[in-house]
Formats: sequence, structure tokens, C-alpha cells
Amino acid sequence: MEGQPVTNFGQIKQGDTLVIERRQGGRFVVQVRQVIAPGTGREEVVLSIGKNDYFIVSMFIDGTSWVRKVWRLPGVRLTNITNNMEAFPR
Repeated sequence: MEGQPVTNFGQIKQGDTLVIERRQGGRFVVQVRQVIAPGTGREEVVLSIGKNDYFIVSMFIDGTSWVRKVWRLPGVRLTNITNNMEAFPR
């Protein structure tokens, strides 16, 4: 299976599985909890509601986000075992 690179607004949906490469290094896999203002210049992708982990898509696109690259993994669903936000790289 090949990941689809995210390059613009409106590509990420709630429930999507993403591979995120951090600007500081390292990659991780996560399931999207919520997308706020989808398809607009104010789009935010929420990764964890309790710990407030998210990224703003406009900042990702212009290179000022903590997120360096994002790939969607269509059809991939995480289990509770693989989607452990305690291991989220902060």
C-alpha cells in the first residue's frame, strides 16, 4: 500500500490514518480525531482531543508547522493497541 501525500486543504477527513513526519525528525502513525473548518484556509487537524495535539494545515503548507510531511493511508484503520497517544512524540 502506498501513502497519498497531503499537499492542500480538504484532503484529510475524520477517521483517516496518517503518517506524519515531524520537522524535528521522526515519523509516527495516527488516526485523525476531528477536522475543524475542513476545506478552508482555517483547517485544523485534531490528533488527540484530551492532550490538544493538532496541526494547522495552512502552517503545514507554508512550512511553518511542526509537521514537515503528511501521507494519508486510505483503508488503514488503527486498533487501540497501535493508536496509543501516550507514545505521541512531544
